[in-house]
Amino acid sequence: DYGCSSCLIWAAAGMRQQLLDKYGNKVRFVWADFPVITLESPKAAEAGRCAYDQDKFWEYQDYLYNNYQGIEIAYLKFYAGRIGLDQAMFDQCLDSGVKEAEVNLDFQDAMVRSLDATPTFLINDKVEIVGMASLDKFAAVIDPILAEAH
Repeated sequence: DYGCSSCLIWAAAGMRQQLLDKYGNKVRFVWADFPVITLESPKAAEAGRCAYDQDKFWEYQDYLYNNYQGIEIAYLKFYAGRIGLDQAMFDQCLDSGVKEAEVNLDFQDAMVRSLDATPTFLINDKVEIVGMASLDKFAAVIDPILAEAH
């Protein structure tokens, strides 16, 4: 959820990049939306998907979190422009609501899994880490899985 303060702190600490630096291609991040924090959260989730359509999801997510001013529509569009997205295409995508159904599918999946917090990290499709976590905490879960795989 782009309105999640813990997610903001996790992103600002560069945890995703730290994990990629440590594990390389042995890990893969898959973002799923759980827009429950603010009234703007669902539209912010749509914005991420609109950025994905232009192959800049992670760049958009990183810019949003690292330059956070809010997740109102004007800010969502501002962030898109700052990372060089085709502004007209992004605005049309966001304004049309074309990504709403995709966001709702992720939300429903989270409900089926009984998730109730952001961030929540599933490792090998199983809830392993809820909330803020250090590199060491991730390593404690990931290292044994990778050791088993060999």
